[in-house]
Amino acid sequence: MGAPIAKLMVNTEDTMTALSTPSNASRETQRSQTRNAPDTVSAAKKTDALEKSRAEQNTVAEGASSAGSAAAVAAAKPASPEAVKATRELVSAKEVAAKSRVADVRAGDDRTGPRGALADAKDMQPGILQKLQNLKNVRTDKINPNPDSRLGAYKATLGYPPGTVGNAVNGAIASIYGTFGTFGEERIGSVFNSPEAKALYNQPVTSDASKKIAEMEHSYWSKVRSEDPWSPGGNMGSAFTPTVRDWLQKNIFSEATTPRRGITDEMGAHAMA
Repeated sequence: MGAPIAKLMVNTEDTMTALSTPSNASRETQRSQTRNAPDTVSAAKKTDALEKSRAEQNTVAEGASSAGSAAAVAAAKPASPEAVKATRELVSAKEVAAKSRVADVRAGDDRTGPRGALADAKDMQPGILQKLQNLKNVRTDKINPNPDSRLGAYKATLGYPPGTVGNAVNGAIASIYGTFGTFGEERIGSVFNSPEAKALYNQPVTSDASKKIAEMEHSYWSKVRSEDPWSPGGNMGSAFTPTVRDWLQKNIFSEATTPRRGITDEMGAHAMA
């Protein structure tokens, strides 16, 4: 029994020694892990550095983008005078178009029917001397009439030299105002203040432009009359055909062919000074 026990004890010690002593493979693994440890730390540092670099690049890119935007804004040139003028003309054209659309709804004023005609007839009109003074006040900018009124039409046609459509029409309007005042004026000023009419004023009265402006005015009065058969202005205005108006403008109201007399005579108006 003693020998087997002794052998068993020896085997047990060998086993314990083997368990407590690392094998060659185990020692190699530990050495490998020890060698690789710095590499792992180095890789982690590289990863951190790469991420930091990317973050810095993004920050720089964002800054450059913001700087670029600021530079673009700073580099933007102010609008040229031509661009400003074009913008203003566009806005003005839109306003004119809007007014035209409103005018298309109704050509005449709000006085309609028998009562409207009676109200027109009851309006107190100034005397001839006051009418002359009113015309002079418009010429000298002492009063600024409603553009849709008869005096507004007179103002729109001022300043054109003899022999032009504007000069002849201005004489006709002055004569009508001197005779009727505001009676039956409706909104005739809207015709003579329109861009279409203004485009004709500088043209010779002997040209087709005289007939065109006559057609525009006759068309307006015909529309007023169709809206309100009781309208004094609509009835009187539509009675004068474009042909008659054209002849009057060329032969009666144009200073190039006939010196003005009566209420359109400048000397008579200046006598009120």
